[in-house]
Amino acid sequence: MFSIKIRKYYFRALAVFFFFEILISKSFSIKKVKIESIIRSSGIVEFNENRTFDFRGKFSYAYQDIPKKFYRNIYDIAVSEGGIPYKNINSSEPKTFQIIENKNSFRIKWFHESENTQKDFLLSYKVKGSLKIGPDDSQFFWGYIGKNWKKSNNQISIIQRFEKNISPEDVWYEALSKRKKLDTGYHDQDHFRLDVNKIRKNRGLVLNTIFPTSYLIDAQINDNTFNKYEYLENKKLKEEKSKIGFNSALFIILISLCLFIFRIVKYGKEYNIKENFRGNTGAFPSEHHHSLVSYLITKQKVSGLAILGSVFSLANKKHFIIKEKKIEKKSIFGNKTENKIEISKGEIGHYSSDEKWDRVIFNFIVKFIDGKPKFLDDIFGNMVYNSIFMKDLNASINNKLKELGWIEYPPRSTTFVYSILHSILFFCSIMIVVYNIPASIIATITVCLFGIIGSLSINRMSIECSKIRNKWKGFSILLDKNSDLYKNLDGNKLIQYAIVLGLGPYEMKNLLKNFDYSSSGDFHWFYGGDYGGSNIDTFSSMIDTGNALSANFASDAGGADGGGGGGGGGGGAG
Repeated sequence: MFSIKIRKYYFRALAVFFFFEILISKSFSIKKVKIESIIRSSGIVEFNENRTFDFRGKFSYAYQDIPKKFYRNIYDIAVSEGGIPYKNINSSEPKTFQIIENKNSFRIKWFHESENTQKDFLLSYKVKGSLKIGPDDSQFFWGYIGKNWKKSNNQISIIQRFEKNISPEDVWYEALSKRKKLDTGYHDQDHFRLDVNKIRKNRGLVLNTIFPTSYLIDAQINDNTFNKYEYLENKKLKEEKSKIGFNSALFIILISLCLFIFRIVKYGKEYNIKENFRGNTGAFPSEHHHSLVSYLITKQKVSGLAILGSVFSLANKKHFIIKEKKIEKKSIFGNKTENKIEISKGEIGHYSSDEKWDRVIFNFIVKFIDGKPKFLDDIFGNMVYNSIFMKDLNASINNKLKELGWIEYPPRSTTFVYSILHSILFFCSIMIVVYNIPASIIATITVCLFGIIGSLSINRMSIECSKIRNKWKGFSILLDKNSDLYKNLDGNKLIQYAIVLGLGPYEMKNLLKNFDYSSSGDFHWFYGGDYGGSNIDTFSSMIDTGNALSANFASDAGGADGGGGGGGGGGGAG
């Protein structure tokens, strides 16, 4: 029976492997692109787009999308391969193609049989109404490479011709890819040529051309205001305004950043306490609750180790019973035994102390176990995702910090000035929108972030709090070096503090050796099956569990303060 199960899992894994192998092995690339267009004197523009596809795997179709923008009609659409035309019919048979009209584009989809080979496909079509025609000058603005190609287009050659010769001085060209100018191509009396090594996917390539309207026969003017001189002047003005907007936005961001850094250094930088801790082996550095000590060391308001310390404390007061239990788990590699920590109800079923942190944990565990023993990792796992529980623990720490005066905030007068300055910068960044929209948006968001964070989130530990923190850090170092120095202290408190101080595994085991697990000892509340080495290992297992889950508490609890024209839109293959 066991061998049958192994074979079942094996074949499933093998099937998944081959499925992903097929997905990975199937791919295509566009090795070469040659696009030729001719602007007829009638105003019609003809296109021939030749692409070399390199197929790796088996493919049955390819397609290209042509957006509906910036032209009136598209017609005479044809697809061919190696000089052999494809038939335009409603079929998915090889050597056929379909014209699918979508809301914003026409999709030309052609069908073929290709496997591990290269093929050249020629797509040709004509468009009407793609020219902006003024009294003296006309414009042809076209996306030769669309922005929505799933693959990069390589080795691109674009040739744009006129039906009859035009003096090069009368024609103006500009090639753009993602708003960046490309190197000027070669142009003669009747054509313009541009060679580009590569256009990455989602970038596109557009060619902007302005030529005399006199080139056209029976030209029908559709924009009386358009002329080359004003267009280029407006273009130059926009570029200058964009540059001014960019520099202004950068200046505003730098001012905001400087104000923010100054505020952090002035009111957020920790106090540098230089006092050396002189260890007193007869007392703890302070008698604060272990959850506060955890905050002092980690600056994390809710941590798994602090909660684990409270579980120990509650067990010591007979609210819970902690046991180690061996669980047998089955797997395809055989059965294995796992040691797990079980929490069950203790002798005392009510909590009377005023310590809110422990009371919140007590109430949660009592409700969760509901009279039935539960494992520690299950309890911790549910704690992480209980927002009310995490909120109550955060509130407990916040109230204590406020009562003790351990958090120091900037003076209200400086906060008011900081907020006013950032409000001014905010309105200035909005005004930049008339010069440079993207720069204005970036500046506005940046100023908002620096303004809000700087006004509401800058704080630090007070001097008194920093001194106590320094003492606990020194205590942690001495405890880590030699735990025997503190064996005469209250063992239950010491283990709680040691947990939140992050004592290493080896040092923790040395510390645990000093404890009395007998029925009359300090650790009578812990039942590990026998009194000896297993208790030490089990304690270490629990502490490792709390440490591993601490990261989840930190992330989930929020514990710490703290312009395009017409043309090919895109394409692909399958």
